[in-house]
Amino acid sequence: MRANAFGFTTAPKPCPNGKCSTTSECTTKVIDQASNTYGSGAGYTINTKLSFSVKSEFISSSDKLKLRGTKTTLTQEGSIVVIESDCRDYISTLAAQLRGQMGLAVSSFAQDDIDVQGNKCTGKCDNGTPIIFNV
Repeated sequence: MRANAFGFTTAPKPCPNGKCSTTSECTTKVIDQASNTYGSGAGYTINTKLSFSVKSEFISSSDKLKLRGTKTTLTQEGSIVVIESDCRDYISTLAAQLRGQMGLAVSSFAQDDIDVQGNKCTGKCDNGTPIIFNV
């Protein structure tokens, strides 16, 4: 996942044989839902000026052996936005890593050139403080 105040993108990278691509073949942007779904201000379903929750899931076959895609749910004060992708051919190799108790890494960094939605900050985007909890 990549996000800033203007956009939210999911992009799983399965890294087959330990080799990761710099881009994902399964990128889904929240803007694909509607233009007022996610952004900075009260006119958006998810207002990035307020805190919101993110739940990420890997969707699998009923026997849990084959991955079908991802589902990311954003919630805020009763509002829900769901970002789903079906990229079973691309992420199929990730199933083995998930069964092997793959670790989770979370990071936050200066957003000098992050362009998730087509909006860029001038200089550093340091006007927010991420809070990560309930991992």
